[in-house]
Amino acid sequence: MILGIGSAVAPPGGRAEISVTLLSGATAGVQNDITFPPQISVVLTAGGTPDCTVNPLIDKEATAFALLDDGSGEQLRLRALVLSVTQVDEIEPGSLLYTCAVDIAADAASVAYGLSCSNAGASTSEGRDIETTCLDGSIVVEAAP
Repeated sequence: MILGIGSAVAPPGGRAEISVTLLSGATAGVQNDITFPPQISVVLTAGGTPDCTVNPLIDKEATAFALLDDGSGEQLRLRALVLSVTQVDEIEPGSLLYTCAVDIAADAASVAYGLSCSNAGASTSEGRDIETTCLDGSIVVEAAP
């Protein structure tokens, strides 16, 4: 199974939305981490949680998002757990899993910043592990003309 982090374009000081898609294979649940460079930060809701939204069409009500750091207080990774505790229907290949809003630093250079995917995993509706690969994405920062 393959997950893919999408790409987006935004200006310095702007906001973008990134998406994660199930590119191939079918699964009942999935997890992955996204590591962001210092110039890109995940937007937080008023409650202090990542501004991420699970695709309602995949019906995974127990989906959760968390920011992980190294203890320094600097945001390093976003962890996503896409799952349901009430239904274990498989997510079909090609399905959008979730989206997250990110902010671009005002002083970000006009280059492509990599979004690294790691810790990818998935399971069948019976709870068996599925070998999972995750493809990296990017945010291209382009200054306004």
